[in-house]
Amino acid sequence: MSINRLLGALFLSVVSIAPAQANLLTNGGFETGDLTGWTQVLNSAFATVYLSSPPYYPTASGNWQLGLDTATKQNGGSQIYQDIATAIGDTYEISFALRPHGGSAVFGVGLGGPSIGIWYDYDSVFSTYSLAPVKAYQQLSRTFTAVDSTTRVTFGWLNAWDLDNTAVTKVGSAAPAPSPVPEPSVMLMLVSGLVSMVAVGARRRKS
Repeated sequence: MSINRLLGALFLSVVSIAPAQANLLTNGGFETGDLTGWTQVLNSAFATVYLSSPPYYPTASGNWQLGLDTATKQNGGSQIYQDIATAIGDTYEISFALRPHGGSAVFGVGLGGPSIGIWYDYDSVFSTYSLAPVKAYQQLSRTFTAVDSTTRVTFGWLNAWDLDNTAVTKVGSAAPAPSPVPEPSVMLMLVSGLVSMVAVGARRRKS
C-alpha cells in the first residue's frame, strides 16, 4: 500500500470515530452512594439510596441505584432534580433505567425552565402497568429541544421504583443563522472599490 493510501485510510478511520457525548447530569448513576449533584424535594425522607445487595434487586449497572419508595405515604410523592446548562434550540436526549416494584405506582419525568419541576408539569409519565415485565429494569429515552439556557431535569414518583443510569446528552445543534445579505449600497461601494483598484493597477503597468 502506498504512503498516500495509508494516510488516507488513517484519516478516514479517525474521522469516522464520533466523540462520545458527555453526560450533563452529575452523578447520573448514583455511584457516589448518595444524592450528590441532586436536589431532593417534597417527601424527601421517604426516598433512599441503597447498595445493590440482598434483599434489594440488582442495579442496572455499577454498584448503586436510587431506591424510590414512598409506599408509606400514599397521597404524597417525592422528586429529585438538577439544573443543567443547555443551548436554546439544541436537541438533547434524556435516558434512564427504570424498574417498578409492582402494584399501583406512577413515575414522571419533567423537563423545562428552573421554575418547572412540580408534580403536575411532567412531560412523560409512566405507570406500573405501562411497563412490562414488572420488576425488570427497562432503559427508556426521549429527545427534547431546549427552550431555555437552563433546563431543569426532574424525576418524580409515587410508591416504589428503582432508578439508575440517568443521563442527558446533546445530540444536535440548532441550524446556524443565515449569513446576512449585504445592502445594495454596500455592494455598490465594494464593486466600485474593486474597479478602482483594477484601474490603478492597469495604469501602473502602462507607465
